[in-house]
Amino acid sequence: MKKIWIGLTIVVVLAGGVVAGVYYKKAQTNNTTAEETTNPNIIEITANKGQTALDALKSKANVDYSDSADGALVNAVNGIKNDDKNFWLYSVNGTAGMVAADKYICKSDDLVKWEYKSF
Repeated sequence: MKKIWIGLTIVVVLAGGVVAGVYYKKAQTNNTTAEETTNPNIIEITANKGQTALDALKSKANVDYSDSADGALVNAVNGIKNDDKNFWLYSVNGTAGMVAADKYICKSDDLVKWEYKSF
């Protein structure tokens, strides 16, 4: 009888762990989706190895950019245009981009964050 109770206890604990894991995963997914859909001024992308910061953005958004001698300049993302005070800027893993977005080559799983910021 004791073995039955031990076995039943193990099954209940394992089942609880599985259910908790499913709800945790669902909550994480919902949080990411909510961030992306509620703030059009922030776009986060997990980049692929060898992809540029500009390519990462183009994979998730409609991008208007122009080429210059120094590299690409992002003019608008999803219809939100640069103006006299606001610009689209990127960072990779929390560090501001120091070169044009088409010049920065990402490593696998870099987090590229584009923000519409004012100065």
